[in-house]
Amino acid sequence: MDLQRLRTFQVLSETLHFRHAAERLGLTQSAVSQQIAALEKDLGAALFERIGRRVYLTAAGQVLAAEAAKVLSTVSRAREAVGAVSKGDAGRLRVGASTTPGIYLLPEVLGRFRADFPLVELDFGIANSSRIEALTVANEFDLAVCGFRPTHAELFETELGEDRIVAVASPALLGKSRRIRPRDLGGWPLVARERGSATRTAVERALAGLGVELTPAFELPSPEAIIRAAEAGLGYAFVSSRAAREGLETRRLVALQVEGLDVRRGLFAMYHRDKQVTPAMRDLTELLRARLRTADKR
Repeated sequence: MDLQRLRTFQVLSETLHFRHAAERLGLTQSAVSQQIAALEKDLGAALFERIGRRVYLTAAGQVLAAEAAKVLSTVSRAREAVGAVSKGDAGRLRVGASTTPGIYLLPEVLGRFRADFPLVELDFGIANSSRIEALTVANEFDLAVCGFRPTHAELFETELGEDRIVAVASPALLGKSRRIRPRDLGGWPLVARERGSATRTAVERALAGLGVELTPAFELPSPEAIIRAAEAGLGYAFVSSRAAREGLETRRLVALQVEGLDVRRGLFAMYHRDKQVTPAMRDLTELLRARLRTADKR
């Protein structure tokens, strides 16, 4: 099967529009049509059908769309593996991170990495942990950092260090309360991360172990957002101790001690099991691990 034709098919299956596919591929519409026709002849099946002015995948096309993504991802990793051997510390490194390490850990470490390895082209993206895991499986990232051990069988992980999650709120919200029982948490509104966040998952599991289930009053998409909401008195929040440090030091926030609750989670670097581990990936992993060791000693 011709890989160029398969790539053309993949783009057309995503756009379902011959002109848009041609523009993305830098081809003419007739060239796209010819490649699709040749692929259909090779496979002995129609992959698209036109109904009116619209283009749709046939049942055979839907099957090929799922398989094409796997094939092209494997080819991409094969090319990267060859490039890694030939280029050494040069090349490109695509790094993803969930929000807490992405905001409070990666920028500083990537700055150090760029200074040490100026020939490595860096790409960096942030999303919640579930999304980062999915993108790493799809080979959108070479290396990712998340606050939970990956659940997908195609990912390999290595633990970098530990992150402690603390409950914080504005002094005005808590009044004189600083140490409470878990069941008393329901007396204040909770500001939480969205589902899919490693922080929220770790807190919910820890509270479930104490027989407590909470419904957030607000769901916000980043640790900075929930910290600002907590400082404004909208509720209390569970956040990484790294994220809470500035608010606690300036006394815009105070820590809430919940009896029997000690939430800790690992920070993990992860990558696809089929990916060639490059020197750049190893060096960045070691820089992250060293940075976490230094921070934990403070």
